[in-house]
Amino acid sequence: MTQDREAALAYCRAVLLPIWERWTDGNPAMQRALDCASADPLTHEAYRNRLFAAQQGFAGRGETPDNLAASIAAQAVQFALLGYPPAMVEQVGARAEEAHEIALRQAPRL
Repeated sequence: MTQDREAALAYCRAVLLPIWERWTDGNPAMQRALDCASADPLTHEAYRNRLFAAQQGFAGRGETPDNLAASIAAQAVQFALLGYPPAMVEQVGARAEEAHEIALRQAPRL
């Protein structure tokens, strides 16, 4: 695995995974996709497909900040898993972070 890909995946684990987990009530699809250590490329593809299916489910709930944060975070992780440059992953991830911040401000206080 290249150093760039590792950097992008580390960013996803540190920044985007918590956003995903917060707004998807802990949906495990992203964690499983990031943790896949199989040598079989079809296994990696299956986990990416599960993440994509979960992403589509949240995107279909409307363009609220929490759904956008989860959906955009998943898109950035998909880019990282497919080997896109870290700068592109972080650029998309920054949009997820922005939506996350807006969603936090709108979330009811418990």
